[in-house]
Amino acid sequence: MAARLYPRVAQWRLTAGVAGVLAAIGLGLWSHSAPFIIGGVGYALMAIPLAMMMTEDGWKPAPRDERGSWRRMAQTAREGLVVASGRPMVRAALAVAFLIGFSSEAFDRLWGYRLIEEIGLPSGVGEVVLFGGIQLAIQAGGVPVIRLGRWLTRDGTRASAARLLGGLYALIALTVLAFALVTPFWVAVALVLAVGLARTAEAPFRMAWVNRGLNPATRATVLSAVGQADSIGQVGSGPVFATIAGGWGARAALALGAVVVLPAVGLVRTRPLEERDGPREEPAAAEVEA
Repeated sequence: MAARLYPRVAQWRLTAGVAGVLAAIGLGLWSHSAPFIIGGVGYALMAIPLAMMMTEDGWKPAPRDERGSWRRMAQTAREGLVVASGRPMVRAALAVAFLIGFSSEAFDRLWGYRLIEEIGLPSGVGEVVLFGGIQLAIQAGGVPVIRLGRWLTRDGTRASAARLLGGLYALIALTVLAFALVTPFWVAVALVLAVGLARTAEAPFRMAWVNRGLNPATRATVLSAVGQADSIGQVGSGPVFATIAGGWGARAALALGAVVVLPAVGLVRTRPLEERDGPREEPAAAEVEA
């Protein structure tokens, strides 16, 4: 059930994101700082209904001195590694999360720079409308893309999720590499959209892939460790790509970021022998129709 929930939640998030991007474009045309201010206020106000609805009955908090501490983070990492030592799929999930986090930094930090500084904006194209339009297209296009992914993985097996993720990682690598090489502006914009749509679909289906077959007793530990692996990849790659971009240009850093994704194509195919013929997760009728 949890594995099928991630893509559905992503669809709702993207649908709401369309309204958010439209509002941000309008506010940005009025004042560049307004979207950030309104967004910050919105996050603060969101805490009120969450505090009322997410009561977490029965939950026992960690001791105060362990909350958010480096010791607790290290403990989570160790527990994740212990689980990973006996599960090939968990080891693969940690490696995939690290690679995706590592490679994403190059594109996230440099695609705007390459469009504006290296390729150049056409006359009459404003930055607010351009970047807002790109985000709007990704948010709106992500809904049918995720719906297609749900249809392709409707048999509920890890194998179908792995095939989908493998295709998405290959697509991300090729499109990021192409973006690093092309010079026509609108071709570069189209490639940015392709990368954005592929990454929008990748995140929920990767979580669904990791979730399938996890022992409920270790699920929270594994998911936390996977999230940490992604974060460690992002933190560790920043200086690397900054050095490469400073010495050889953004194109070289983007190309390396594309290459880093490629091992993930094979890693998502990793499945322990005992899981290969395991039971499928039959989708509920309501989900098929959603």
